[in-house]
Amino acid sequence: MQEEIIERTRELKKSAMQFIFTRGLRGEKTKETEIGKMPESWGVAIIGKHVENPQYGFTESALEENVGPKFLRITDITEDGVNWNSVPYCQCSSREFAQYELLDNDILFARIGATTGKSYIVKNAPKAVFASYLIRLRPLASVFPDFLYYFFNSFEYWEQINADKDNNLKGGVNGSVLARLLFPLPDKQEQKEIAHVLMTIDRKLKLHITKKSVLQDLLKTTLNKLMSGEIKVKDLEIDDIEITITGGTEHD
Repeated sequence: MQEEIIERTRELKKSAMQFIFTRGLRGEKTKETEIGKMPESWGVAIIGKHVENPQYGFTESALEENVGPKFLRITDITEDGVNWNSVPYCQCSSREFAQYELLDNDILFARIGATTGKSYIVKNAPKAVFASYLIRLRPLASVFPDFLYYFFNSFEYWEQINADKDNNLKGGVNGSVLARLLFPLPDKQEQKEIAHVLMTIDRKLKLHITKKSVLQDLLKTTLNKLMSGEIKVKDLEIDDIEITITGGTEHD
């Protein structure tokens, strides 16, 4: 049941993004542009003019011992975000930490591998740096970070990324590719409104993912108790079980 709800919510988000990035939220007439249909008042902007220079991550070995900051790698970023408890550590100097420290609203991209082009926006991270197979974009004040992050999940973004990958023998992306991408740019208020709509869907999605995890843990615990004889089948009162879920606001 939860799996079905999660899948439906993901489809809802996909449909909402497709609608919003082509029609906006204000019922405007649309126009055709080089990246597709969008509301008449929106502009077409270049990513590189609205972010700091793209930065590649830190090259170091991941360690399980707590010897320094968390060391975020491509493999730590999943479809459902980042489980910081499982992220390893690394050694780095104070100078290196200042250069690679992750801050709220940093947007990271996988530049090689099976998840090439996938992005993650940093929210409430522990003390952490990012690894060399990731690229960081840091939005400027001209664009609302969450709006930009959602664009990096849109059809319009992936169409440009996939076209570039087709022309790249290694099939990866780099900072130059990201900087020259085009994106739709409404006014700042509408950017915030769009981000709010999509963040609301993400919170619903995270709630059901968390509930699924709780139910799986409950099932495992119950089965273990049944097998050990700690409880009997006749003692089960499933209807009385209460599951408390705390929703989040992050993109984890």
